[in-house]
Amino acid sequence: MFEVGVLALSRAVERGAFADGWELHGIGSVRGGRRLDLGGGALMELHPRAPQAGYGDFMRRHDVGLSLMYTPHPSLVPLEMASAGLVTVTSTFENKTEAKLQAISPNLIAAEPGVEAIAAALEAAAARVDDVAARVERSAVRWPRDWGESFSPAVLDRVVSLLRG
Repeated sequence: MFEVGVLALSRAVERGAFADGWELHGIGSVRGGRRLDLGGGALMELHPRAPQAGYGDFMRRHDVGLSLMYTPHPSLVPLEMASAGLVTVTSTFENKTEAKLQAISPNLIAAEPGVEAIAAALEAAAARVDDVAARVERSAVRWPRDWGESFSPAVLDRVVSLLRG
């Protein structure tokens, strides 16, 4: 979905969503020091993957996140972005609906996995960045944080019995 995301970012830039003063950054590149031309004079600086400790610091220095996954699961990256206070655009997929993503965090903006829908979601995200108090309040992601929250005692007992053989 990288290419769809780049096209959507270009469209959002074209429409003025990221006007004067915005810096665009991407993380997860194989190597850093590269820039991607989004058109209209906008460049996105690409950063390499960061160690976990540095990754959290990187996220907290940003306002809007974009993480697209054409999968039935939400992926950790948009959840990490939302929990860092970023208004985060992510893609829907069959059972991964807008309502279900909003239930995890109102910092998530769900978009159908197409250029126009994602560009519109990016515009909406850019319009919400100044409400810092809401972003912080919405950073409490409702997602299991340990095995006890993720699985019932019966499921854990069954896993343990299978592991013991």
